Amino acid sequence: EADALLAAEDSFWSFVVGWFCFLLYLMIGAAIFCAVEKRSFVDMFWMCLVTTCTVGYGDVYPLTTTGKLLNCVFISVSVVLFVSTFSSTFDYIYARQEALVKQHALSNKNMEDMIAKFPLLYDALKKQREKDA
Repeated sequence: EADALLAAEDSFWSFVVGWFCFLLYLMIGAAIFCAVEKRSFVDMFWMCLVTTCTVGYGDVYPLTTTGKLLNCVFISVSVVLFVSTFSSTFDYIYARQEALVKQHALSNKNMEDMIAKFPLLYDALKKQREKDA
């Protein structure tokens, strides 16, 4: 059980660091595109976000040759970072779920052990279940 909880905690920090790096990458990319394209940070952040998510609405896009070349590099790096970030997110969710399942199984085992210590209680519960079924 302790190993599952440690794995979930490790996955949690990978999840947090992954999302922090992803947002930092978007902000740095937006700042660079602001300088190259001479447009607002909000527009360039929007373009970086939409480009990274591979949606590509086309409402904001680079106009300069430098911006277009930079966008090719940005897309390549951002797809890898995007996949990595979502992978760490699902790893965290899976590790947490597995820890909860193991904790639930241990609780059930403890309950069965407790019932086995009290055979009369066990027999009464068994009769009640048969009666209800």
